[in-house]
Amino acid sequence: MEDMMFGLVLFVIYYIVLVWLYAPAVESGGGAWEVNGDGEIVHHNENLTVPTVKPIEQQLKDVLWSSDEEVTETVTEVEHQPTVEELLDGVEIDRITLRKARKIASALGIKQKVNGRDHKKQFLVAQIAKRLRANPEMVAPIIVERVRAA
Repeated sequence: MEDMMFGLVLFVIYYIVLVWLYAPAVESGGGAWEVNGDGEIVHHNENLTVPTVKPIEQQLKDVLWSSDEEVTETVTEVEHQPTVEELLDGVEIDRITLRKARKIASALGIKQKVNGRDHKKQFLVAQIAKRLRANPEMVAPIIVERVRAA
């Protein structure tokens, strides 16, 4: 019974404190709020000057779609795209391991088995080199990514 009374008293105290903290401030002197034709909230009070508040939609439009600010700067530095030779720097296709060759082959869509038997490393390396010669811009990034990941 005592625990229940203590809990009730504690709840009442918390309630009073929270109401006191979060209660809106009451102003002296009859101020009035109204919305004007533009949808702006205006406060009329002789003693207090409150700036006009625009609706959030108008504020977002002003910030996001401002026609005042135009881009006048030009890009002077162009991002350099590495060439195939720069990408493959330090990667020797003839010396990659079987595991790396299999990862590259699976990424390039090269079949690794024939009749249930695995292809040898030399075949996979030859196929990778053939694809690299045919389309170096597409194949080189895949090779570099798989070699460094393995």
